[in-house]
Amino acid sequence: MLFRPRVRCWNADGAGGAPGSYDSNPAAVGFTFNAVTVAASTMTRLTATLAPNQMNMPASTFRAGITFDHHAGGTGATRAQMDNMTQGIVSPPTVGSSTGALYQTAGAGSFFTIVHPAGVVTRFSGHPEADFAWGLSWTSPSPRSARRGTG
Repeated sequence: MLFRPRVRCWNADGAGGAPGSYDSNPAAVGFTFNAVTVAASTMTRLTATLAPNQMNMPASTFRAGITFDHHAGGTGATRAQMDNMTQGIVSPPTVGSSTGALYQTAGAGSFFTIVHPAGVVTRFSGHPEADFAWGLSWTSPSPRSARRGTG
């Protein structure tokens, strides 16, 4: 199936640590990948190399989210196929820690620059222990510039 991933970032200053103010350091942070093809029932790693200071590491907890779209019908993916898109789930995290919390939006959309997107914080509940397969890494020349994001 051909689809387009879109990554967005917020500060975790919403109610109960939910996405709140939109991450705008140094500018509104949002990345839209070119359309990619993924076979059914598989997990694919997406990577991106960003320009220095295109995204600065927030000083406190932040939330990153991903949506999938069919590029206004341009990819040929059907609504039913898009409804079956999800993130890879793994257990346990290999780096850092996890609260097992996730944020589920209440509607479809890009969410670019949207403050406090509608939705709820919920949990995997530990049965099974699970986390979404995400990784963000920052490297030189600036420890605060984004190098690669995976989702």
